[in-house]
Amino acid sequence: MEVHRGAPVFYGLGNFIFQTEKPPGAYPPEAWEGVLVECTFRARRCRSVRLVPIRMNEIGRAGPEDMATRGMPGFADGAQARTILQRLADRSRSLGGRLLIDERGYAEVQGL
Repeated sequence: MEVHRGAPVFYGLGNFIFQTEKPPGAYPPEAWEGVLVECTFRARRCRSVRLVPIRMNEIGRAGPEDMATRGMPGFADGAQARTILQRLADRSRSLGGRLLIDERGYAEVQGL
């Protein structure tokens, strides 16, 4: 994530619709994590961005063969939420993106 001319630019949000028929363990745990992005606009400009960490299940509800429910998203919480947001903050820093992570496990984009 970076901020360009006062607007956020997000990379790699596509794993929210991630689906695969490869066996469990074929992807690293991070492939099953991501964020929802909630943007608030006023006067045609992005004024605030809130990031909500999510995790997707690598195993379907009925087991490894259940591809219909594999990859279903849910909210991450606790340590997992903070880890997801900290990883995003660390990767964004070199692009000038700054995140403020709060105690509830959400993050705000700074610099808009």
